[in-house]
Amino acid sequence: MTTITLGIKNLFDFLYHDDRRMHHNTFELHELLAEIYEFVRPDFTIIDRKVAVVNEHYPPEKRIDKYLVPMNLLIGGDDAVAVDAVGAKILGCTLNEVKHLKIAHERGLGCANLEKIKIIGDISRFKDKYPHKFVGTLPDNVKIVQGKEHACIEGCMGNTLMVLEMLHIDYGAHGPFSIVFGKGIDVKELKNLPTPIMVVGPCAIDEVGKLLRERHGKKNVVLINYCNDLAAVTNILLKFSGIKATRIVPLNPIKVIFLLLQAKLHGSKACTPSIF
Repeated sequence: MTTITLGIKNLFDFLYHDDRRMHHNTFELHELLAEIYEFVRPDFTIIDRKVAVVNEHYPPEKRIDKYLVPMNLLIGGDDAVAVDAVGAKILGCTLNEVKHLKIAHERGLGCANLEKIKIIGDISRFKDKYPHKFVGTLPDNVKIVQGKEHACIEGCMGNTLMVLEMLHIDYGAHGPFSIVFGKGIDVKELKNLPTPIMVVGPCAIDEVGKLLRERHGKKNVVLINYCNDLAAVTNILLKFSGIKATRIVPLNPIKVIFLLLQAKLHGSKACTPSIF
């Protein structure tokens, strides 16, 4: 979603889930990451690059070997912008390909110019460019309708399709059902949609949410109001596919309930899928 997830991107974890799902889109995410780094300046950043995850950030367990690249490397420094710039170089990415890193560099929050970064160690062996886009192995009987004007890989499109792919490959998730997201939706594509239908993101909801509910009934059309609401999207995809949430958690269901209760008692505000 941000080409690379290294030091600066991981600072996104400081936000509450409510704030994350609200700003996780093409128009806000990259700027917000730079702003968070400007506010929270780590004394030292370490990137664990023993193994790099390629293609996407929800690698299917059944294909895990194809998504992991051994690196056997640690990258560290007191300038997270410089650390990320070196990490990007190792992954084969340029500064222009990583929006949040470029913004941070141009604001003077750190140095992403490799010619001015003192690198102790040899990175010349890293010459490949590793893919960051998801593979897209989706169930045949799930109808996808995407807006023609835009659909954010950082939000409604990327989050939804990556979760669907993971659930499909690892747990056999399948339709029939439909997913609608993005802006500039062709109404002709909405004819004869298999139900139930999930409409993801405010753009799609504003354009066709009411229309779809009038056609198919409120019970058959679920609206996800945020650009990237991981918990809600996962929850609905599990229900549409008939998969119990406890099946995707490698713990006893009773222990899962106990841990969730403990988290809430300790003040957790994390958004999580329903376990029932």
